[in-house]
Amino acid sequence: LKLFVLKPISPNAMADASVAGGSIRVHVRCGALEQRDSFGLHVWGPAASKVTPWEAPQEAAGTDWFGPFFDVGLAPNAAAASLSVSGGPALGLQLHSGEDKRTCHEFSAASDVPEAGSEIWLGLGDKGPTTEAPSCMDVPCGDLGSGGARAHWLAEDVIAWRVAGNAPPGSSFRLYASSSATLQDGGTGGVKNCDTDAGPHVLTLKAKELTAELAAAHPYLKGCALLEVPKEAKARDLCRRQLAVAILAPGGECLDCTGVQLGALLDVLFTYKGPLGCVPGTPASGDAEVGVLLSLWSPTAQEVSVVFFDTPRGPALETLAMECSELGAWQLRGPGTWWGRYYTYRVKAYHPEVRKVVTMEVPDPYSSACSADAGRSLARHLPTWREVAPGGDPATWWKAHPAPAFEDRGRASVYELHIRDFSASDDLVPEDTRGKYVAFEKEGTHGDKHLRRLAAAGLTHVQLLPNYDFGTVPERAEDRREPAIPKGEAPDSELPQKLAAEVADVDGFNWGYDPVLFNVPEGSYATDPDGGARILEHRRMISALHAKGLRVVVDVVYNHTLGSGPEGPASVLDKCVPGYYHRRSESGAYECSTCMNNTAAERAMMERLVVDSILIWAKEYRVDGFRYDLMGHLPLKCVTDCRSALDALTLEKDGIDGKNILMYGEGWEFGEIAGG
Repeated sequence: LKLFVLKPISPNAMADASVAGGSIRVHVRCGALEQRDSFGLHVWGPAASKVTPWEAPQEAAGTDWFGPFFDVGLAPNAAAASLSVSGGPALGLQLHSGEDKRTCHEFSAASDVPEAGSEIWLGLGDKGPTTEAPSCMDVPCGDLGSGGARAHWLAEDVIAWRVAGNAPPGSSFRLYASSSATLQDGGTGGVKNCDTDAGPHVLTLKAKELTAELAAAHPYLKGCALLEVPKEAKARDLCRRQLAVAILAPGGECLDCTGVQLGALLDVLFTYKGPLGCVPGTPASGDAEVGVLLSLWSPTAQEVSVVFFDTPRGPALETLAMECSELGAWQLRGPGTWWGRYYTYRVKAYHPEVRKVVTMEVPDPYSSACSADAGRSLARHLPTWREVAPGGDPATWWKAHPAPAFEDRGRASVYELHIRDFSASDDLVPEDTRGKYVAFEKEGTHGDKHLRRLAAAGLTHVQLLPNYDFGTVPERAEDRREPAIPKGEAPDSELPQKLAAEVADVDGFNWGYDPVLFNVPEGSYATDPDGGARILEHRRMISALHAKGLRVVVDVVYNHTLGSGPEGPASVLDKCVPGYYHRRSESGAYECSTCMNNTAAERAMMERLVVDSILIWAKEYRVDGFRYDLMGHLPLKCVTDCRSALDALTLEKDGIDGKNILMYGEGWEFGEIAGG
């Protein structure tokens, strides 16, 4: 039983104890209904006298009406302008409870670090940190203004929110919506600027625990209370708006408010099994060619249009509006003359990262071909297998050029290989094809002879490092700079490392664990990064490796993407359905335990993307296995569905014995997935 006494608080009532010598006092906003004692402060950076391990954050020195406060020790001369900071902030502060991350602030420059003996207040939304004690009349009552989203809409009729179960008897609950994303945390006055045609809707406390079914589906939300959503709240419409929920005390003052995550609800309402990407469609009237169907799943979008281009870099030809289906797929049908055009989608939607309705331009996440650096998708059929072997008969080509015989997955022996490194320094490979897919076709090279010796010795598979489109190597040669390392340097010389580091961000080398488009071969390995050359040449590479007696495993990275958010060319999925494809913490932060932008394959459409992608590589590129980077970050269901999809491929139907395709991956268990 929890008892709450609501009484006026002095506007300036704060912690009375003085700040410890050599420290700063950090006050972090945390609502009164939260379990404040479960939170600690992660401290890092050279300005701190003690860096805390993530698993053992600094405990609060006390609590006042604002929230917990922490006395953070500073290193001697921490704020001196001469302090050298390299590779990170001078001082970083993150309030968290395990993987539940809340307010975070970084003081980038040493001169920005407050002086010892001072106090700062964090968690004031867009106001940022302040050194002036705030008044309780001016403080947000929740984390809506700072991007928090602790409420989870799990089904049409229920929203889960942990602190709702802690509300005082007689409290009430509200759901707010804004199609223009103007909701504001008005402090004790409540959430402001709700659309007049969408509430606020009155929610009711249904239960203080999730049902067994919901707890099994969303184990990280175990212990959350359930709020019942009234029937007049139209979920299909509201999911296209900014949303917030609030708790009102019996007297009407707002006790807490936060944003709402929609991932589970979108799975319930909009899971879609129809065509995605650019596919053949019904021919237009009087058109002899097969028509084009463009389809993008974007159920939270307010508007979607297609921008067409004639060339990889030229100006736009036209922009055409798309129509949204009942299941959230925006579609546009056109004539066969569209084949060969480049295109992007223009998506207008609310984005939780910036808390605004924004218009974002993005390539097709189901692209099969694109311009350099994934700038634009290309409307085209995948090249036929006749193009792989000119003059060959597509009906019999695979029988004449089969993958090497292989009957027992347990007897596989695998050799890891980087596509560029295979030939980048091989003087027997023509200079214009070094580092390219087609270098694997050259016979008599150092690499060719080495691989043939390995195959003769019993090696069964070559495992290629990432070969999908990744974003950390400029794909056009004119945009790259290679290190000019002089010959004859001493073995212990530091000059080669220095010269390589100077161009590391723009040279031709990267491992490639930075996915942008999952279903398109990487363009920097192609002789021409624009258009379809990368598709044909990747297939020729696979064929060449098969001819050497080796089957081919590709390294796939479905656990994260290079980018997220509404801006930047590396963000694709998060522009199509903001906040859906990426895994978010209970409080709304994007999880980054994989290194960046974790994906959420527990979501129906992210899992579909993974399974669809695996089948594309198996059927269209004839790869013989998949090595999953950080497989442990994918749900078991996703992985077993991939296995089942591959097992269903047959020689008679697909030209492939799917049961002989390898599947293995890293089983590490850490971050938000630790403990299952």
